Amino acid sequence: MKTKLLYVAIALIVAVALVAVAVPAVPVGADTPVSGHITVDTTWDTAGSPYIVTADVTVDSGKTLTIDPGVTVKFNSGTSLYVDGTLVAEGTSGSNIVFTSNAGTPAGGDWWRIQFNTGSTGSVKYCDIAYGTIPIYLNSVSGSEGNPAVTVENCNLHDNKTGSTTISLITSDYNTIKDNTVSDYDAEGIWLDGCSHNNIEGNELTPASGHYGDSIALSGNHGACSYNTIKDNTINGGWVGIFLCGGFTTGDDDIHNNLIEDNTVGTASAKIEGNALSLMTDGALVRDNIFRNNSFYTDGNYGLIAIWSFGTYDFADNIELTGNTFTAPSGGRGLYIGGGVDATEVTANFNNIVIDAPNYAAKNQGTGTLNAEHNWWGTTTGSEILAMLVGTVDYDPWLGASIAEADSATITGSGTMQDTPTGGDVTLDATGDHTVTTATYTSNPGGTPTFTATGDYWDVHLDDDTGVNSLTIQFCPATAGKTIYYWAGSSWQACSQQSYSGGCIVVTITASTDPSLSELTGIPFGEGQEAAEPGCFIATAAYGTSTAEQLDVLRAFRDQVLLESTIGSQFVALYYQMSPPVAEFISGNSFLKTVVRELLVDPMVSLAKLTQSIWGD
Repeated sequence: MKTKLLYVAIALIVAVALVAVAVPAVPVGADTPVSGHITVDTTWDTAGSPYIVTADVTVDSGKTLTIDPGVTVKFNSGTSLYVDGTLVAEGTSGSNIVFTSNAGTPAGGDWWRIQFNTGSTGSVKYCDIAYGTIPIYLNSVSGSEGNPAVTVENCNLHDNKTGSTTISLITSDYNTIKDNTVSDYDAEGIWLDGCSHNNIEGNELTPASGHYGDSIALSGNHGACSYNTIKDNTINGGWVGIFLCGGFTTGDDDIHNNLIEDNTVGTASAKIEGNALSLMTDGALVRDNIFRNNSFYTDGNYGLIAIWSFGTYDFADNIELTGNTFTAPSGGRGLYIGGGVDATEVTANFNNIVIDAPNYAAKNQGTGTLNAEHNWWGTTTGSEILAMLVGTVDYDPWLGASIAEADSATITGSGTMQDTPTGGDVTLDATGDHTVTTATYTSNPGGTPTFTATGDYWDVHLDDDTGVNSLTIQFCPATAGKTIYYWAGSSWQACSQQSYSGGCIVVTITASTDPSLSELTGIPFGEGQEAAEPGCFIATAAYGTSTAEQLDVLRAFRDQVLLESTIGSQFVALYYQMSPPVAEFISGNSFLKTVVRELLVDPMVSLAKLTQSIWGD
């Protein structure tokens, strides 16, 4: 009996083994077909991956589809994922989510898109998105300040359909498109139409070879396009870098109050072939936009910056170009104002416009005069600058060196411009509206310093001193004993009213100081200390400036008494070694400054003055 049971057991084991060999096991992660409406909260996990979208999938309002890291979603031809509820597709840096084609040989345009509709929300992070038509599409999707409705972040979008937009926002507000890599597009990389308050930041865009579209475009065809931030993006080559298009009919809404800042549009190895920045319309205003601290690089065959219309429509209103760098190869073209445009509505100040032997650095074919003052043209010779200009261009005064950064703000009444390129705040005591511009130079913009320079130089410009009582500038960070000088046109002079406080040198300018308010038409400032002699560190910290007249008495006593003896010279040397950290500590405390000044330094100065007839020359 036992023998028979043993034979039966062996036979069963052999049979199971034969079945296992003949019938392959179903692997974990077998294809999971999906289609239709998602009516309950659903998760697509790696166990069901890949998910095959055989027909359109819709996440219903109030429901959430969560896609786990490492999941692959494949779309059949022409299918889409529509979101009326919430989509959470958050991969990780080491485990992306993949959205791709289900075709055997995938190609751009195989599937349609991931579309967010009115009332939906979503987070799409660390995803690889390929072979779609318009792979990310926001249709009237709006969040609120600090709460974006949809965030697309750290995704790689590539090999999508040529002739289509990769990321499209239509009448959508308060969304974030950040730190993505977008490539291989042949129309627009990122398109905003009738959108407001969106943040487009830190993306790298590389169009397809021979691309004739726009990498980032703002349009008013579906309503006003306003208050968007386009910041820290990098655009590698292509036809047009950033395009603001007000539309082609008078009914189109304005492109206004957008901030285009700190973008790199073209590089030496990936130049823009057309316009790095193009502003064009035949129907609506492009107004009140700020273009600040961008770097534009083209191959020089077209204007670096082009403000124009198809006809002679005057559409420009308060266009501000500040702190930008315009670069093109020898013989290239710079800023272009087209026919019919009111050039007086364009302000190009504190930019670097440096093109060797340019076809033109600035060309004005519009009406009125182009304000192109306070720019660095690569030379300080006026006749050489004039030779680079075509049309009516006001270029005088010009800068004496290139700038690294600039910022401009209009202050109504008394107010403060915070975190400026000077490293601190600029405070205005005034009535009325005044525009203040500050900039950082890359090198000395004036003559040879008569002081030991730290290498830090700035520029401060006040548009009009009418109604202004004072302007206070913080230069930060700074150490005690340093002085702020200003370029007086032929020499560097110490600012007459300055003090040290909170790690900054604070310069106050009034109608009676040096420099005065009326001289703030673009004055370079520099930091340093007297070159001829070491500083009286503790006394300087106590008085808050190295130019106080009391210090002259102490310096004279040092030179004529202490340095005339061996012991005195040793004392001075020890003082220079020990006093700087003490001075630094004192300078940061207004109470200690007063105590040291009134109880120590002032009595020493009084004693030196009292006995000066004995020890003085």
